[in-house]
Amino acid sequence: MRAYCSLALLSALAAVRAGELHEASKEGNATRINELIAAGASVSETTEGDLWTPLHHAAWHGNAQATAALIAAGAPVGVIDKLRCTPLHLATSTQESHDGASEGDRVRTVMALVDAGASTEVLDVDKRTPLYHAVWHGHDGAVVALIAANAKVEVRDDRKMTALHRAAWDGRAGIIRTLHGAGAKLDARDNEKRTPAHIASHNGKAAGLKALLELGASFTARDNERRTPLHHAAWNGDVDTIQALLDAGASLEARCNQKWTPLFYASNFGKHAAADTIRYLLDAGANVSAVDKDGKTAYELFTEGVNAKNSHMAADREFRREFALIEERAAAEEKAREAAKDEV
Repeated sequence: MRAYCSLALLSALAAVRAGELHEASKEGNATRINELIAAGASVSETTEGDLWTPLHHAAWHGNAQATAALIAAGAPVGVIDKLRCTPLHLATSTQESHDGASEGDRVRTVMALVDAGASTEVLDVDKRTPLYHAVWHGHDGAVVALIAANAKVEVRDDRKMTALHRAAWDGRAGIIRTLHGAGAKLDARDNEKRTPAHIASHNGKAAGLKALLELGASFTARDNERRTPLHHAAWNGDVDTIQALLDAGASLEARCNQKWTPLFYASNFGKHAAADTIRYLLDAGANVSAVDKDGKTAYELFTEGVNAKNSHMAADREFRREFALIEERAAAEEKAREAAKDEV
């Protein structure tokens, strides 16, 4: 009998030494987790390198049952890994489809951690909270759950971006509305003095931008280079984003520190100096003859810069087409003036 018990103990210890508690936590096998803990596995054991505990693994995989089993066994909910992430950060950090975890599983995991005392305000190495991670990865349910747990919506990361900036970055219209309803500021500024509207415009996220504008976000706000959201939209080249700003009343002639209008950004800094974006701005009334602080037009900078060297012939044609239209209009106006003189 004594030999049998010794053999059983050695077998259990071997299983623990093999790190099966981490594997069981990844798999969400609550039964196996309880067996391993009963055999002496430590809920506080960390892996080499990333310093994850079993609870980090369970949270990362969105395994609510495994999370609950580990918490019941005394797993520390506030422990941080190498990147200063707690299990709550990880519960909100993976894509919705990760290992088949549903959004409901994700929310239950988040709530189990919060109910066990996990802080919603711990900052990771980039000064990001669990709420920021939930917004980043599009977990609407987790966002709602964290806000209900009194998570602060105005915490800034290492670039001074709020959760609303992050939602705007990815164009998450629903989360934008949720955050605003919880008190997120539409005019919050990051380290480049960009508002969420600047960010949505910069990334060509028309749905997110429209949500911000509907909520009252400014389309005239200036960043640290005095660029408006339309400057950023022109750089990106997404015409739906550009049109949303024009519909709101954004000016095509707004000037940044370089005295560049949005047309300059479309033609010189835009993604491949897209001909359709340039045409779109010109058709909307952009002044092709506008000059910057050095007296140069957008077309002159285009022909001098890398875009022309990369043979963006379609963009070049749109500029030339506009110049031809201007000449035609000027000729028609001159002809009309001459006709009027003849009648006199």
